[in-house]
Amino acid sequence: MIAATVRGLATALVAGAVPAAATPSPLPTPAVQVDPNLGSPGILGFGFTFVLALALIALVVSMSRQLRKIDRRARLSAAADDEESASSSETPTVGDVIGDMGGEAGTGGKDETRDDEHADRA
Repeated sequence: MIAATVRGLATALVAGAVPAAATPSPLPTPAVQVDPNLGSPGILGFGFTFVLALALIALVVSMSRQLRKIDRRARLSAAADDEESASSSETPTVGDVIGDMGGEAGTGGKDETRDDEHADRA
């Protein structure tokens, strides 16, 4: 199949099916003359670009200051929240937790009574 395609292309090239390269015209086209002053923006373009660059630098510095303020306020707020939550809620002790379960410290609460009941039945 590939051999047939290659043979077809070779036949087309030999037969002249591919158009010949364009022949150059005897007279070259004249080059377009460009005024060298048109390619330069001049002093006005330089001034505009310089002012634009200064404005961009001022905006970046201002944005950096604002982001630092926001970050500082967020850190202070988080620290205040941590202090407030630490002072308002006390960590429960083991005795408090066992007392809430209905037993005394060291007895294990209700689970030991169940184990004692099962030991009597056995």
